[in-house]
Amino acid sequence: MFSIQSPNRPSFSESLRLLLDRRFMTIFLLGFSSGFPWVLHGSVLTLWMQESGLSRSSIGYVGAVATVYAINWMWAPFIDKLKLPVLHRMFGQRRSWILLCQAIIILAVLGMSQANPSSSLSIVSLMALIIALASATQDISVDAYRITLFSKAEMDDKISFSAAVATAGWYSGYAFIGGALALWLGSDTVGLSWPQVYISLAILVFLLMVLV
Repeated sequence: MFSIQSPNRPSFSESLRLLLDRRFMTIFLLGFSSGFPWVLHGSVLTLWMQESGLSRSSIGYVGAVATVYAINWMWAPFIDKLKLPVLHRMFGQRRSWILLCQAIIILAVLGMSQANPSSSLSIVSLMALIIALASATQDISVDAYRITLFSKAEMDDKISFSAAVATAGWYSGYAFIGGALALWLGSDTVGLSWPQVYISLAILVFLLMVLV
């Protein structure tokens, strides 16, 4: 009979040592940056619109902006080739695009904080679309940057851990930290209005820019 030998796999302690690589913290933060915008144009905005008395069809209309994530491959080659003035020289191809996208997200969030879904649905929808487009574009550069962090020799050992850490970062940005923070700020305990909540979330995006 033929025996199939499984490849050598790292032990639990070896896996923990692999995760001590500082680059995994970078991957976690980039994953957080990818997941957090979904709070801004998704769950929190839905609650705000519900409290403003909008219909389910209106909420669904605005929620449709998330479809841009499914087609960001269409402009990925453009993002991969175009060098941003000044920012490219300072931060490189990937980080320059990440920072630009985060800056656009901040401006769109601040713009949304000045509108009201019940009276300015078109403005809120436009801001939500801009956030989704900037976030989907950011994901292109985040994925590319994450891949380039490791050499070919390291890929076999660390690429699976990289995917797991990125996923953990994404869910932390979307639910565990981003969503929970927004709900806490808007709760009776803190008592911020939804525009004030969005301003607070814009500050968090700015902190992510500093970390990048």
